[in-house]
Amino acid sequence: MLLISNRGNITGENKEKQNSVPYIMRAIQLGYDVKVDIWYVNDRWYLGTKKPNYEVPFRFFYINKNMEYSGGNCNKALWIQCQNIHAFNMLIPYRWSLNYFFKNDTNMLFTSFGYIWSSDRINATHECVLATNDCKNVPTAQFGLCTDYVLNLKENR
Repeated sequence: MLLISNRGNITGENKEKQNSVPYIMRAIQLGYDVKVDIWYVNDRWYLGTKKPNYEVPFRFFYINKNMEYSGGNCNKALWIQCQNIHAFNMLIPYRWSLNYFFKNDTNMLFTSFGYIWSSDRINATHECVLATNDCKNVPTAQFGLCTDYVLNLKENR
């Protein structure tokens, strides 16, 4: 099962550091994919959970697990959650090279790469990424798990 760090967190939520570039890079260096929250505001890209906090260049979204920027669809490290519709619309031309999604009030959705992203553990299937911080009794049949506790989960498996 693929373990995905939520916003760079690996041992629990850290509101001061999450979604910052150094924190995200640390999680990638430890071997995890990372779900990031992005914003597009006034022709600029930002990372941030509840608001745009950290400005980043567009090429940051192409970081791979080798800590290099790649233009193709190889070994990507980021799962990109668009926090505003402007970010989502700006990424549409990159749907073949960036794995992104926009989530509002739905429990299940598809990413641009065709993965099912779900916060509904009851209806989660072996083909989906389950997003949850309740890591007790997590079914192992999922394709992946996105959580603030990836290190704890990895150590317990």
